[in-house]
Amino acid sequence: MDGWQDLRNEAGNPYIIDGVAVIKGNEVLLFLYQIDPNAKQDLYWQQWDESEPLSKLFRYMRESGIRYDILRLNIKSSGFSDEELAKLDKFVVGSP
Repeated sequence: MDGWQDLRNEAGNPYIIDGVAVIKGNEVLLFLYQIDPNAKQDLYWQQWDESEPLSKLFRYMRESGIRYDILRLNIKSSGFSDEELAKLDKFVVGSP
């Protein structure tokens, strides 16, 4: 996430979306995250240690004013389902 902070600063856009893709069996999991313009910003997420469960990281991210979601793509299908694509709506700046 440190690279994400650098990219936001260099681009001059605090609302850049960053992500991590992971292949898990026949699925690609795309983890996206972005500063939530409607939330107070903090650095709680930096307290997370990789030996701790991801649920703790997600809690820290929420408390830090970072919104996120995981999109799932079945490799055998032709694309993301409408349900998965609808998750992208939360990343529109100005959305609740």
